[in-house]
Amino acid sequence: AISAFVRQHEGSRVDFHCRSEAHVVAEVTAGTFDIGVVAHDRVPGQLQQVRIPLQATGFSAIVPRRHHLAARQGTGITALNQEPVIVLSDPDLSERLTTAFAEASVEPASVMGMPGIDSLKRAVDMGLGVGIVPSSVATAVHLQRTLVIVPLASTSFLDSVTVIYRNDPSQSRNTAQFIDIVRRS
Repeated sequence: AISAFVRQHEGSRVDFHCRSEAHVVAEVTAGTFDIGVVAHDRVPGQLQQVRIPLQATGFSAIVPRRHHLAARQGTGITALNQEPVIVLSDPDLSERLTTAFAEASVEPASVMGMPGIDSLKRAVDMGLGVGIVPSSVATAVHLQRTLVIVPLASTSFLDSVTVIYRNDPSQSRNTAQFIDIVRRS
């Protein structure tokens, strides 16, 4: 939907911001953001929403090639019990990972947060722990030859997203057109 909108509206300004879901809802409600994307489907009544199904996304581990999990085609999240883990510093992502650990009774030896994928990969390469990222991020990441991606079975956490927006007279034409593209896609 985003690429279709950008192609149809050449010259339009599109800014992306990574914020917690609560922040996104607050900014859309206040009118600071025209559109937001959140993982949950419980949004305040004054906002409109369009739920978009996705291919289910789980987590993957990024490990050094010398790590004992590196030779596996996949593993369960229980293999991370007592392992030091490195995660992206994103509150919503951390909450979902914490839930996945709790459901599997997994207690990491330690948890280190990194601000971005490059710093996470570097920390893993330095042997500081096992990187845990959404599988969608892992498949898009260019890894050094020293790192390996190992899918974590049974960790599906995201099967849809919700596009939220205000439906009021001040809504821009571009916002209305984007929502129309989302609905049609």
